[in-house]
Parts: sequence; structure tokens; C-alpha cells
Amino acid sequence: MEESTPWHAPGKYYASPANYDPELTAERPGMPRRVRIKDVTLREGEETPGVVFSMENRIEIARRLQDIGVAEIEMFRTYTLDETRAMTDAFNRAGISVPRSFVSVSLGPWIEWIDMVCDGGAHGVTLLSGWPTGVVWAPGRKTLPKDEFYPRLAEAIGHARRQGLHVSVGAPNTTRAPVHAVIDLCRFAVQSGADRVHLYDSFGIGLPSVVRFLARKVKEAIGETPLLWHGHNDFGQATANTVAAVEGGAEWCDVVVNGLGDRGGNAAFEEVVCSLEVLHGIDTGIRLEKLCELSRFIEEVSGIRLQPNKAIVGKHAFLEESHFMIRKAAEDAGYPEAVLPFVPQLVGASPHLVIGTTNLYVGAIEYLLEKWGLPSDPETVETIRSRVRARLEGGGYLEQDQLHAIAHEVVG
Repeated sequence: MEESTPWHAPGKYYASPANYDPELTAERPGMPRRVRIKDVTLREGEETPGVVFSMENRIEIARRLQDIGVAEIEMFRTYTLDETRAMTDAFNRAGISVPRSFVSVSLGPWIEWIDMVCDGGAHGVTLLSGWPTGVVWAPGRKTLPKDEFYPRLAEAIGHARRQGLHVSVGAPNTTRAPVHAVIDLCRFAVQSGADRVHLYDSFGIGLPSVVRFLARKVKEAIGETPLLWHGHNDFGQATANTVAAVEGGAEWCDVVVNGLGDRGGNAAFEEVVCSLEVLHGIDTGIRLEKLCELSRFIEEVSGIRLQPNKAIVGKHAFLEESHFMIRKAAEDAGYPEAVLPFVPQLVGASPHLVIGTTNLYVGAIEYLLEKWGLPSDPETVETIRSRVRARLEGGGYLEQDQLHAIAHEVVG
């Protein structure tokens, strides 16, 4: 058996040795070895236009998130005490014990809202700060100056902590605010007693290099206090930006199953977790083999269908046609990861090799006929190939059982 390395776990995955090059790793000295996952599917998922989860579905989503190993669940927004209590009671009856947090519905003030969610059974709160990022998020909005805003923030942090809540302070639209102002806010939040700091790329506008830099500068300012990154996918970079934030020192990530969310969505749970685990060797505490199962459930209850070639969990993520024989040779040699980034079983999927126009003449038909104990002489193969070509004239591909049926028609 070949010896494992950080980039190659025989029978599981084969990443790039360059990911661990000493010159490169020296550029990310603050990258943690363990990252905790906070799932935001219940909130951001319902911010996807047209998506409304029933209470039954919310409970089942939370149960599955707990089972897969998330460290925290951010709840959907509630606006009354009765609504909050009803939701919390339902979750408690269902045995959902993973910490649950609420994010503020405004950029301050927060005292009344903190009392409501605390009385409603929250474990933690995230206070969204209106300074400095509220100014650039909504130009023209009346926003308190820093010297008035900071005392109110400190009061809210203290109020929440006295009620036993875990307190996070978040800066919406971080990537539009001056870096020095973001750092100043984060430092002040920690000095005022915040347990964690959140950075939000609310419109997905940060480049990975910028995100890495920003995370590193904030971590230098807040020291041992945990940093969380929350990224949107408007430019298709949410996963890359989340990984970059971890490279900069973030110990927590916000993720959403299947990348649901408003506009272009959010950092996808399955992509972020697999990228951290496989490409960086970072422990997330997530049961990877449950990822496809979780994704299918969210697809079902949200009504939002995944694109077939969606990374990690798409229907075609492990479907192969053109490299059929290469895949089969690697599998037969007990070395399946040689022609894949990781084996499908790692995320609870199965290999999917099909017959199409790109493998009609590369030995795939002959291989399967021999495997099935059927004649594989040139005449038989050509007859089968002709029938397959006719079936594929309108596009598509054939499953192996469909080829098997055609072969039996030919050989009798």
C-alpha cells in the first residue's frame, strides 16, 4: 500500500503537492489546522427567491446539519417573541442540541431585539454593525457617527453577554469599507467583550487575494478571538474567497448547502468543506460521506434544482464518458484516485461510467462485453456499436444496463 502524504490519501483523494510547498505555506502562517462550520441554510436559503421551508422541513434540515457535524446553525429570522419561542421549542423537542444563533434584523439599536431572542431560547447573537460599512452600503442613509455608534455597540455587547449569550459582531459589506475602519471596528468589538468577529463580503466583490489580506490584518488586530468569514457568490468566487479567508487566519466559515441564497447565492457548504479537507488538509469536523445525501434533501425541499455539473454533489460530478477506459483501468488497478481529484465514495456518491460518442472506439464496448461474459469478436462489436450510434443520434448517452440490453439483443 502506498504511503499517505498530506496531498495523497491512497484510495481517497489525490491533490497537488504544490499546495504544501514550503515557500507557499510560509505565506499563510496564520492558517488554522481546524476550521469550524456555521451553517446558514435556514436563513440564507430562505432568502433565495421562491424558497420557503415549512417548520417540519426546518427541523429536518437542522437535524441533518447536526448529524453531519456543523458547529453552529444560524436560524431564520424571527420578528416576534412568540414566533421565536415556538421555533425554539420545536427544535428542542426534536432533539436539536447544536448551538443556534440569530443575526440582528437591523444595524442597531439592538437591546430590545437581544431580549426577544434571549427570551426565545437563543444560544448566540450576531450584531450587524452600521459603522463603518453601513455608510457605504446605503449612501445617504442616516448613520450614527463613530463616536456615538461605538458606545451603543459596547452597551449591546455587554447586555447580551450578561444574559449568557455568545456574542458576535459582524460588519456587513466589509469589502466596500476602508480596511483601517474595519480593523478598528473589529478591535473595538473584541475590547468590548465580543466572542467572535464576522466579516461579510455581502456582494461577492472581494478578490481571493484581497480576502486573504483582509483576514490576516483583522486577525493580527484581534489576536486569539475567532474570526468568521461570510461570502456571497455574485462573481462565482465565494468558495475561493472563503478558502482564502481561512488561509488568512479565519477559524470559522459561514456556508449554505448547495450555495443557495439571494442573487448568485453564497459559499456552498459542500465546496468549502471539501476544499478545506482535501486541498488543505484542514479538519472541519464534517462527515464528508453525508454531503450528497444532504444536498439532495435540500434540493428537494427548496425546489431549486442543481445544475448537473455542480461541483461535488451535481448529478454529473462523477459521470465519465470520454475517459471511460482510463477510469476503468485505474479502478481495476486499485488506484481510482489517479484519474479523479477524490473518489466519489468520499462524499457519498458512486462512480458513474456511461457509453457515448466519445468512447465508442476506445475499447469500452469490448471491455464491458468481456466483463459480462458475452462475445466480443469484431463483428459482434460493430453490430452493437451501430445500434448504439443510432440511439445516440439525438444526443445523450447510454447507461451500462442499456448497453447490456442491446448486447443481448445482438447475441441472442
